Amino acid sequence: MSGTVEVDEFYIGGQHPGKRGRGSTGKSIVITAVEKQGRQIGRIRMQVIPNCSSASILSFIYDNVEPGSIIISDGWKGYLPLDDERYTHAPLILDTMPDKESALSGVHLIASLVKRLMIGTFQGSFGTKYLQYYLDEYVFRFNR
Repeated sequence: MSGTVEVDEFYIGGQHPGKRGRGSTGKSIVITAVEKQGRQIGRIRMQVIPNCSSASILSFIYDNVEPGSIIISDGWKGYLPLDDERYTHAPLILDTMPDKESALSGVHLIASLVKRLMIGTFQGSFGTKYLQYYLDEYVFRFNR
């Protein structure tokens, strides 16, 4: 992937009581990268990661995004160590933005489509053991 790339993570899994978002239990974390071409979406990549640490996030970015690209992410501290010599990092601080819905729209669109796929196809019940395979198939179909 190259050019302008949005990167963000989302949680997928059934409804569980307790904390939502980062730090929730019983859900899988999926990091997503979306190549932006103006207002359109280019190629995508998704991967299940064990946590939202810098090591997990940066490993995904280094494996999937070409050096020289612009990385757009939220203000999560896991993106801070991103190598400035390889990438131009443009973090969006969502709390200070007047229009939060339009921020990272490509990644949020893909996340909602994947969640809808899991609800519609698997009735919300899928094995986390096979989640990466489902994501790989979705990425293959989307990119083609």
